Amino acid sequence: MKALKKAAGGLGLAMLLAAAALPGGCTMVQYPALGPSVGEGMGAGAKVERAAVPSEASEVLNRRADAEKIRGLAARGDGWRWIDGREGTQANESGPPQTVVQTYFSRVSVERVEEGKRGVVEEVIPAHRRANRPRFPNWRGPLPDDATLLYTGVSATLAERFGTGGTFDPGSAPAADPSVFLNMPTQTLVLWAYGPRENAKGVVVWLHSAGGTAYEATICKRLVKLGWWVLESEFPWPLRRSQAFLMFSEGPEAIRNTAQDVAREVDERMMIVSDAVNTSLALLEKSRGLKGLPRVVVGASLGGFTAPAACAGLDRPPEATVFIDTGSDMIDLFEHSPLPNARVTFGVLNFRSTGPDVKDLKVSGRGLTADERALLTKDFDEASALCPVKLAPALASRPSLLVTATQDEVVRRPSRLALWKMLGEPERWELDVGHEMMVYLLPNWGDQIAAWIDAHGSGVPGGRPR
Repeated sequence: MKALKKAAGGLGLAMLLAAAALPGGCTMVQYPALGPSVGEGMGAGAKVERAAVPSEASEVLNRRADAEKIRGLAARGDGWRWIDGREGTQANESGPPQTVVQTYFSRVSVERVEEGKRGVVEEVIPAHRRANRPRFPNWRGPLPDDATLLYTGVSATLAERFGTGGTFDPGSAPAADPSVFLNMPTQTLVLWAYGPRENAKGVVVWLHSAGGTAYEATICKRLVKLGWWVLESEFPWPLRRSQAFLMFSEGPEAIRNTAQDVAREVDERMMIVSDAVNTSLALLEKSRGLKGLPRVVVGASLGGFTAPAACAGLDRPPEATVFIDTGSDMIDLFEHSPLPNARVTFGVLNFRSTGPDVKDLKVSGRGLTADERALLTKDFDEASALCPVKLAPALASRPSLLVTATQDEVVRRPSRLALWKMLGEPERWELDVGHEMMVYLLPNWGDQIAAWIDAHGSGVPGGRPR
């Protein structure tokens, strides 16, 4: 904490209020946004002009898939679907929230359909869900409205997702109704939306961490109590089945080619998430009377890296953003993620021949040097149209909150501070723990984070949402 105070003094920051004690001897420190002398930040500072979303990013996000394929997806009607991912978070008043994780075929009835730029969103009711099964066990007060949203996007590059090129093969579908599967590459995301049945204040788009929403659900539940709808979305993983990018030669050109390969896969997923969120918002706003209400985008851990792209794809900027346990350096995140399904290895393979036969070929491998890793990061940020480095500055004129962990070795300090600067050095809360413990302690911050969102959702610092 002494180092933190010294750093804070160097930045001209004053401690806001007193440090709030949290369980386990941990301490939460709040820093205000920088003042008008810097000309950036929100809350204590003046607004700055909103940076434009780069034209390259706009072109990528507005790129449409084949219209005939999208119409084919929209016309499927009731039938079998491949449900991959979370069915949703089940709030539990008497214990920790539960996140249901399943991968299965299910027959669904389709309530509503909304066409997007790269796919369709269907509001579905899976047949396996019993009518008397409570979606919100032990919920106190009127039960929220909720919707299971299935996004199916047309994708040409997500070949490793299901082991079959992402293609729905009619031969592998249940015999009851194989005709609903289209023989083309697709990407499926399951989103869950829930909120008050009337007098909603707005919509919070919650891009959750790679570990799901087991601990984040406390904040989401609090937001519903405050009158907000919550739309949960995920980032499609794994990045590739092998989870490794191996270079067969050394030098800048090999690194640049690898960076371009990574950027291509990341941008494809960013496009999918952006379209899924946009299309789901359109469906919700029409069906639940939410059109024109404020929007807030929250990104937790991996979801925070996706949040700038999700914001850039919206038809209007969000009123506020929250970044939890996240940063801007995606290459560094890929290498240090504690989750096997989110970690990516980068390395170099060396070949050496000791004789004329194939058996004489010796292969050895190594990781990247510090200089190679720095060059890979630089080339990735240049090649990607939708990475945080390109899109986070466009959010600098909006109220933002960063909630970070000072001992985080997954999203490391340079990555966290870089994002903070890109966002205009807004309000920042820090917890003196590591990445995983930060996630575990999120429920202790549920009321504070939800209150911040509730207060800034109108776009007026310190104001109440409309």
